[in-house]
Amino acid sequence: AVVSTQSTGSVLGFTIVLCDALRVQLGSQFLQELVGLCMANFTKASAASSDDMGRTTVEKFIELLNTVIREPSNTYKGFTGDIVNISLNQISGYVAKKESLNSAYYTLLHSLLDFKWSYFYPRNATNREACANQDSFLAILQLFGATLCKTDFNLIKQNVISLCDLNDKHELFNKDVFRIHLQSNFITALLQLLFSGTVPIVGEEIEETLFQLARRQESYTSTLHAYLSSLLPPPQLSVVLKDVQIHQNVASFRLNLRKLV
Repeated sequence: AVVSTQSTGSVLGFTIVLCDALRVQLGSQFLQELVGLCMANFTKASAASSDDMGRTTVEKFIELLNTVIREPSNTYKGFTGDIVNISLNQISGYVAKKESLNSAYYTLLHSLLDFKWSYFYPRNATNREACANQDSFLAILQLFGATLCKTDFNLIKQNVISLCDLNDKHELFNKDVFRIHLQSNFITALLQLLFSGTVPIVGEEIEETLFQLARRQESYTSTLHAYLSSLLPPPQLSVVLKDVQIHQNVASFRLNLRKLV
């Protein structure tokens, strides 16, 4: 298993170089076959080596998948579903045991949503709110949400910025799937972080994200009410909520939020 793992790592490193530097010369058909072979070998080595898969091998595989996902042409279009499944069902297990892989892994998840948004929201769909592959879409975002409850503030910052980026580019927070299944939990997690006072390096990013989420005033206000109800007695709660306002710009919203905290 050790030999297989080391060999897989070497092949992955070589493949990344080929995909980056020689993709035009090698042609799409060759690269498709090569990437498919790497994915199959990683799956086999993963099953054979169990928990002994080397960190470097997994990191190189994540890097390869990120390269494939970010490719602007349709060369690797057919791999998107397989990459989503491998990311959620295989790589996630290694990342849970090797926290040093967190940054690379969540960069890959961000790339999946950003560069392959049409995999979840097809451009030619009649219903613009219909989410294809909804289970995978929610699973990826739930992984992002779970990091908001951890103590790795660098990762929290990375992922909060990723969420804002996805909202800016794809209006993530306005999607029905996000609003119905995730919005309240995300707002609560961000408020808990902000009120904990332990996130100085990511405070502004949290405020920016809450501002974007607060555009849907009713949902934000009701979640804020529920959260503050667990902290304040009713008389004080009513006074505080009177001061809560939804502002049109992030600066005034941020100032109001800091007064609340």
